[in-house]
Amino acid sequence: IERHAEMDRPVPIDYGVYIMSRILSGLHYAHNKHNRDGVHLGIVHRDVCPSNIMISFRGIAKLTDFGVAKAKTSHIESEKSVAVGKYPYMAPEAVRREGTDQRSDIYSLGLVMYELFTGKLVHEVSNTAALLEHLKEPAPPPHIEHPHIPPDLSAIIMKAIEPDKDKRYPNAKAMRAELDKFLLKRFMSPDLDGLGDYLSTIFSRAAKHRWW
Repeated sequence: IERHAEMDRPVPIDYGVYIMSRILSGLHYAHNKHNRDGVHLGIVHRDVCPSNIMISFRGIAKLTDFGVAKAKTSHIESEKSVAVGKYPYMAPEAVRREGTDQRSDIYSLGLVMYELFTGKLVHEVSNTAALLEHLKEPAPPPHIEHPHIPPDLSAIIMKAIEPDKDKRYPNAKAMRAELDKFLLKRFMSPDLDGLGDYLSTIFSRAAKHRWW
C-alpha cells in the first residue's frame, strides 16, 4: 500500500484480489480448524490488518500473528469487558463488546481491501469512542471516489464491511468464491509466479532475493 502511494499509482486490481483471496483461504482454514479429538476450535483471529498480512518475494500471501486470537480452548479476557484488535480495523460488534465470530474477521479484511484499493482508511481513529462515532456514518462505496475500481468489486467490499454482521458474507469461503468469480468474469488469471514477478518490478529487494 505504501509503495504504491509512493509511486502514485493504484494497486493492480488482479493482484490485489488474488492476495485477498489467498488470505481468505487462510481465514477459512483457521475458522474451521479442529483439534486432534475432532472438536471445532472456534478460532477468530481478531487482528486482521495490513501489518499482519505478509507477502513473500515469491508471491506467497500469509496471514500472521494469531497472538490475540480466541478459541474455545484458550483463556482470554471476556469480550464484554475488553475490545481486542487495532481500532481502525475493529468490527462494530467488537468495539461494542458484543463478542466476535468469523464474520468479525471478514469485516476487518473488508476494511483492509478498502484501504488496499483506495489508499484510504475507512476508520482513521485511535480509540473506541472515535470509532463508535465513525460507525454512525456509512463509508462511501470505493468505486464512487475511485473510478478505476469496478463496481462489482466495490460491492464485494461493501458487503464485507456491513455494520450488521448478518448482512456480511457468512464465512471466508463464501467471500473467496465471490472474489474468484470476479476474476473469472474478467478473464483475469493472477497467480503466485505472476505476483512474484510484479513485486520484482516495484521492490528492488524482491528482484534480488525472490528465490530465497
